Amino acid sequence: MNILLGVILSSVIFVGKVFAQPIIDMYGSSLSGFSGYYQSNGNLKAFQFESQANLGFSAELSDTVVTNIEIGLGLDPNASGFTGGVQSLQSCSIEYKSRILNNSNITLGYITTPYGQFAFNQTDNSAINSPFLYNDLGYSLLSGGSLVDFGANGIQIETEYSEGSRSKLFVFNGTDSSGANTDHGFGVVVQYESSSLLKNIIDKSLAGAKIGLSWMNSNDSGNTSAINANTTATIVDIKYDMGNGLELGGYMSFLTLDDFDSSTEDKISAYMIFVSKNFESFTVATRYSIVSPADYNASGDGITSALSSVGYASGLDVTDVEVYRLQLSGIIHLEEGFNLHNELLYDVYPDSDYNTFAIVSFASLNF
Repeated sequence: MNILLGVILSSVIFVGKVFAQPIIDMYGSSLSGFSGYYQSNGNLKAFQFESQANLGFSAELSDTVVTNIEIGLGLDPNASGFTGGVQSLQSCSIEYKSRILNNSNITLGYITTPYGQFAFNQTDNSAINSPFLYNDLGYSLLSGGSLVDFGANGIQIETEYSEGSRSKLFVFNGTDSSGANTDHGFGVVVQYESSSLLKNIIDKSLAGAKIGLSWMNSNDSGNTSAINANTTATIVDIKYDMGNGLELGGYMSFLTLDDFDSSTEDKISAYMIFVSKNFESFTVATRYSIVSPADYNASGDGITSALSSVGYASGLDVTDVEVYRLQLSGIIHLEEGFNLHNELLYDVYPDSDYNTFAIVSFASLNF
């Protein structure tokens, strides 16, 4: 661990010496508290204290070049599915504000895959980026867990347009979040979002509404560490800041996980809707999400082999099931950057024996 931190600090200092007078910042987050899980059939009973942390370094080397390195720290094993092991690279990027491409930033490295606006509101180890600790089911399906980011290694070009619109083009290795690219092809994400489109087309009262559209393709067929399919996905999403601390939104995501088997159904749909209200000293929020395969008769066959089980159910040996997730969150804001995060989660399956309830109460700190 000391060696890893030494390498990171040495790298930042070395890069800083190459550029004149860099501005180096350290940031991070920590999370510690109680979690409990209970499954209806008794297969899962877990009650424990857990602790995780993220530590990051940011160096502004010039007006046009910024680098970020963030690592995840935690205990292995842990019950909730946080980053495993004592060290894990959460992000590593170099961002260049192009002087050639007007209003464009170029980012190289391991970053969040920009599939939809809500990709950037997912919990990543101890970094909670929304009113909810647990991620919704749609993004949990993509990332392979409810407390990890859907990230990848690649290059991104982000372009700003007039009136609050922007686009992102991301070319990446694949959905396994690794530095290898075994199939020699690349994944592609195209994202567009606008905070003025609905206001201009429908009504000026929708000035706080941001609508987005993203498309993704990544052929990771044969890679068992990734989504083992030729994945094509489209997501439409909206966030609406209504003012006075009230926010709501949701998405519709449509995926095809082609396992090149004509006898299986490859189409998966995911939906999410949420509402949150900030009362200054505390925030309350609720969210509903669902993952629905085209074939969801729980027979264990007829569904793409690339679909993994989602949610916290233990012992579930079929994936052709429709899963719902209900979340209720209450956050007490103790001080700036210091919160007490409480949440109830309920994962619902066709066979009620697998229904799983979770309760967490974590102190969270951002610095």
